[in-house]
Amino acid sequence: MTTETGTLTPDTLIPDAATLAGIHSRLGHLEDQSEQVEGRLDGMEGRLDGIDGRLDGIDIRLDGMDVRLGAVEGRLDGVEGRLGQVEVVLGRLEARFEATLPYLASKADIAELRTDGERLRADMERQLRLMTWTLAGVILAGFTLLAALLRLWG
Repeated sequence: MTTETGTLTPDTLIPDAATLAGIHSRLGHLEDQSEQVEGRLDGMEGRLDGIDGRLDGIDIRLDGMDVRLGAVEGRLDGVEGRLGQVEVVLGRLEARFEATLPYLASKADIAELRTDGERLRADMERQLRLMTWTLAGVILAGFTLLAALLRLWG
């Protein structure tokens, strides 16, 4: 059998010592690279275990936030209900005062009652706003934590 470069003989099929040494050197280099890759993979697995642990901690904190958020929502519902009840009572009192006070109280007394009623209403509105902003803050913190979680998994 012949080719353009010459005849194939047993001598041309067996590589010389320099070629074998080059192949052996390349194999050694590939083995070294394989060990480096394995080391990197081990490091990555360790980091993934750490991330898993942190995610477990985030899950626990999110569960705690859900419980606290539910408690805040329950308290806010209670305050809103009580505020509605107070408004009804104030309406009745105002009607009663308007019916009886012109005969019993002076203008200064009426002004004082109105001031007290306005102060009470302002205090309740301030408390309601505070609880509303607290709830909004808790919700925002929950969404921020959820976004951080999604970035970790993303």
